[in-house]
Amino acid sequence: MLEERLGFDAAREAFEHADAKLYAPEVRAARDLALARVVEIVERGDGPVLDLATGRGALLGRLADGARAVTASDSSPRILELLRRRLGDGIDYVVADARSLPSLTPPWQPSSPTSA
Repeated sequence: MLEERLGFDAAREAFEHADAKLYAPEVRAARDLALARVVEIVERGDGPVLDLATGRGALLGRLADGARAVTASDSSPRILELLRRRLGDGIDYVVADARSLPSLTPPWQPSSPTSA
């Protein structure tokens, strides 16, 4: 992953450059609206929030702005550590592969708990 090799700033620049070249403005605007809609729906709930396979944290950053408990899950401890540095300790970071989570009920922990 580019984030793991070069960090988030370089990865963001590369993503923005590729995104602008690959997708029409309408597609990018629809994606941004979809992310905003997800956040709107989540904000109406009252339980904890899990960002499963968080990756570069496009949704996580938006979810973390709320007052609810948020957990970020990814199979890469390095990505989660980079996210922790960028977004802070107000989020729970769990190293887990989305393909093998034991359940989708809190607390979200992998079979052998590890944290970033």
